[in-house]
Amino acid sequence: AAAAAGAAMSATVTTASAAAVVAPAAAMDSAAIPNPLRTKRRLLFCPTEYCDQMAKPSVAQSPYLLTLGRLLHSRVEVFWTGARVVSHQIGLGSLQELTRTLQRKPLIWDNLFANDYDVRQLFMGPLADRPGRLVQRIAGFIINPNCQFHANFVPIHTLGTWVREGDTYDEERALELALAAWLPAFQTKTEETLFDLQDLRDTVDLFYLPHRQGRFTHTLYADYNAFVASHGQDTVPLQGRLRRMTTLVQRLQTVANRELVDALFPYLSWLSELGEGVLRNLPRLAHDVADLELLTERPHKGGMNCVLWALADRPRQLQNAAIFPASPLMLKDIYHVCLLTGNAGQDATPLFHEIPFALGERWCGGYVVNSDCLSYVLMDQRGVSGYVLATPDSQQFYPFLENVWLPFVRQKYRYPEGDRSAWSAADQLIAELYKPTIFLPEEIYREYPAHLHIDLLPRAQGHGNGKRMIQLLLSNLRARDVVGVHLEMHASNDRALGFYKSLGFVPLPGPMDRHDVIYMGMKLFD
Repeated sequence: AAAAAGAAMSATVTTASAAAVVAPAAAMDSAAIPNPLRTKRRLLFCPTEYCDQMAKPSVAQSPYLLTLGRLLHSRVEVFWTGARVVSHQIGLGSLQELTRTLQRKPLIWDNLFANDYDVRQLFMGPLADRPGRLVQRIAGFIINPNCQFHANFVPIHTLGTWVREGDTYDEERALELALAAWLPAFQTKTEETLFDLQDLRDTVDLFYLPHRQGRFTHTLYADYNAFVASHGQDTVPLQGRLRRMTTLVQRLQTVANRELVDALFPYLSWLSELGEGVLRNLPRLAHDVADLELLTERPHKGGMNCVLWALADRPRQLQNAAIFPASPLMLKDIYHVCLLTGNAGQDATPLFHEIPFALGERWCGGYVVNSDCLSYVLMDQRGVSGYVLATPDSQQFYPFLENVWLPFVRQKYRYPEGDRSAWSAADQLIAELYKPTIFLPEEIYREYPAHLHIDLLPRAQGHGNGKRMIQLLLSNLRARDVVGVHLEMHASNDRALGFYKSLGFVPLPGPMDRHDVIYMGMKLFD
């Protein structure tokens, strides 16, 4: 589905040809205006009002949509997401009204499985609450998928079943077919371990749909409500359900497909940690059981995360933080962490208050936007509280940094003038954007080709988060057969030095003219 969308959107439209698309029909015959619709390509258009909620005052009365229907060439297809940006249901009645307004069938762009607005979530359940008869009322159907490629097997597989079966589509049967087709991808490393069909079903149930929970979650609700109804005495079913998530994490780690494991592990391990926190809280929950409320189905975003947070937050909040893949949408949050830790681990705001993003743009942004890099963030209830960023191959990354990323960044900064010795810290940072300091001698690259950056806010330090993030990163580097990794740190940061040594990093020879930095490395294979 994503490939089809990409192919359909591949045609570029010039200003002149765009004018032809919305011009009266007679203008379409003018040889003076190149017409993209004379080719066999499909031209897809996303309107400003692309769902019922955005149409003002309504779909039938929107001046904007009525104008599109009247003037937009009949072969231009129009995106529509349904009642809302993320529509729980897409009904036939509303689409009939839209078709009359646009004077064409809409092309559904379904955000049911999209997680780019909150990368802490996955939505791996089946296509649901889209009637089979919809196929005859639309020009096409495109899924906007999870950002994590491997999380989209069930959504896309069930889309195919939905198109094929129409009115006879059954969500549960389609899910079973998709799981059976996906299971071979979860082959384990040895015959002694097994990730079976029930493991896969429970995993998908934990990350079902934005507005609906899976079967595993429904059972957890029932177990928790039985615990409350028994005044805290009936704990065995709830404990078993929570421990099941830890078992799923352990079994997932035995799967041989490392890309698949890397995609799902951060999310499943986070739920497991929350579940363990709930187990620790059960005695206190039982003590205050009279104040607890029964859990009911809540149609909101959040999935299983919200359920476990609710359990763990009664009567106290968990202090755990979880690791998730970073997204360019998080750049400002990552830059904020970089600024608050950018002075040898201390707050660098006094030094760079006039250019608060520049530090992160130099040391973080290039990794997050480069798909060849590994980028993770640490998130707690207050948001991003840390990050770890790495490139598996420094020699390949630095040309991208110098020739692609930094030229884009420094457009908004003027190179400092005057005597370099009189430059402020901000001036020196801007100069670094123009002429980055890069130290990569051949002997280091040969044995430690990868390099990393990690920073944690004070509230995230001292809880083992840094170690967890480094271990996740090293696991991913080993899966890519990277032989070693190095890093650069400020010489005065004694706490960081002790931390890296405790993980097995050793000092490396640094540049002779710089005494303010220390280089450290770790070999990833014996």
